Amino acid sequence: EILPLGKAKIVKNERSARKIDLLFPITMSISIFEGGTDRIEPEKVAERQIILLKHLNSLRSHDIYIKPFIGSNHQNCAAWPVLKSLKNLKVVDNVSLTDFLPKYSPKAVLMEVPSQPLFDVLPLDTEIFVMNDPVNPYEGKALEELKRRVHYCEDVAEVIAKIDLFMKGKLEKKRDDTCYRHYMRK
Repeated sequence: EILPLGKAKIVKNERSARKIDLLFPITMSISIFEGGTDRIEPEKVAERQIILLKHLNSLRSHDIYIKPFIGSNHQNCAAWPVLKSLKNLKVVDNVSLTDFLPKYSPKAVLMEVPSQPLFDVLPLDTEIFVMNDPVNPYEGKALEELKRRVHYCEDVAEVIAKIDLFMKGKLEKKRDDTCYRHYMRK
């Protein structure tokens, strides 16, 4: 059953948008709904983020941007101290994702869990890497359609392997819009 609980703002990248290799819009460690939704434990989100951030930082010859939520800090983003210590990543924490996307054109987007940013980037001409959410998993037809569009990964090691292939130009492109047409377009 599809419940109408939100609205994705479709963003078109302008031709003048700055091209970047990868965007990682990290999520907050704590739930903004204060117990209103089930989600992965904050320490597991932080563990994923830290491993991914350290790996991305090791990719020195690539233009990688990290986009935390506006207002992220050490109290709501457990990866914040690590994020601030990594020198090869560019952090943009003063604009929303919908304001970021018209200015920057990422070749790839990484998400540690399926969340709202997935719906913001789904219609873009970019590779998308999404890690599973064991608490709120995609199932059945939804997962099948999502896998046609994104590089869906079960764990951190798998997403790192796929990112490395992408950075070497050895990963197949995924642009099937079935999931987008089914769940987002009216």
